[in-house]
Amino acid sequence: MNTETLEIVEDLINQAKTGRVAIGTASPDGAWSFFTRFFATVEGKTNATNSTYPVLKIANMKNFCKMLDEYFEVALKFYDFEKDYFDVTPKQHKQLLLHSLFVNATPYDFENPMQYIQTKTAQLKTPLKEGVFEIGTFGEYKIKTKIEKLKSNFEAPYRQTFVFETLDGSDSFQLPFVNCGFVDNYAYVYSVQNTSKKQETSLAKKLDRFFRKLNKDVDPTDDMAQVSPNAVATSALFFSLLKQNGITNIVAPSFSPVRYNGTKISAYAKLNQGKNPTPLVTSHKQALEWENRNQYSMTNKFMYLFLRYAHHFPETDLHFNDTTQTMFATLAPTQEIGDNIIYDLDMAVTSPVQIIAQPTAEKTK
Repeated sequence: MNTETLEIVEDLINQAKTGRVAIGTASPDGAWSFFTRFFATVEGKTNATNSTYPVLKIANMKNFCKMLDEYFEVALKFYDFEKDYFDVTPKQHKQLLLHSLFVNATPYDFENPMQYIQTKTAQLKTPLKEGVFEIGTFGEYKIKTKIEKLKSNFEAPYRQTFVFETLDGSDSFQLPFVNCGFVDNYAYVYSVQNTSKKQETSLAKKLDRFFRKLNKDVDPTDDMAQVSPNAVATSALFFSLLKQNGITNIVAPSFSPVRYNGTKISAYAKLNQGKNPTPLVTSHKQALEWENRNQYSMTNKFMYLFLRYAHHFPETDLHFNDTTQTMFATLAPTQEIGDNIIYDLDMAVTSPVQIIAQPTAEKTK
């Protein structure tokens, strides 16, 4: 067993049970400080004091550390670009990597950490073709996609963004981005989110209004109607691109409890210091409501997006696993074209970029 890896695991377990994790030595609280709380049961011995927070189940510490060593070997190379940003030693970088793993883990991942780490390792072994690529046209606009690496604190290794651009390149409109990772013909989709910056260009306003046509023939009282039209547009383009790459299996985890609790407690801490998390949040009650709204978008609306896509493309096979709290989808060639612009978007991807640069990862579900 690697002694350093064991020290890193034990340190995280000891800190996480208190609800505060510090990594680094730049200040008394650490160079990086997080409101992270979870418990652990290691080889039958637990430090859990209540049932509010998830419990990391480690059946065999030696095997767990061995699996982490394999992950660190791959992750340190994959995330080498972030070392200057975090300004940490190699050991501290491993601490950050391990911390990020479980901040972004689902309840099922805490119960089955070996399988989770294996999947995350496989995703990092599947490099995507990074860059900006033109993948088709839509009326008078070019459609471009950008594929880029994310830092290790995100839930996914890559982000894919879709942009509509005027033919002369003078104006553009960005759709919600997709945070994702891949293993063979499995796409792991972790979030579909709007950019934090409001787009005020004339094209942005024009297309934002135009994409509301995607709501045609959708029952406004149905849960799937709560999904934003722009997110629906992203799903049409992303899944069309996946199908043309031979990637037909989608895995979408729904909830990361440690991240949710950490964000909520962080907002409370700012309020206690006389700071507002956002201009509209000035009390603990508002902070809780704000975080719950965000979480609703990240879980419920995220799941509704798949229902919405399958509504338009009924050949899509959907299955939500209650045990893992994960949506599974199997994509299929479009069978029928209805009276909705989503089918135009589906057919607009005429020059699909090869997403996976070197598909060398072992198959992991």
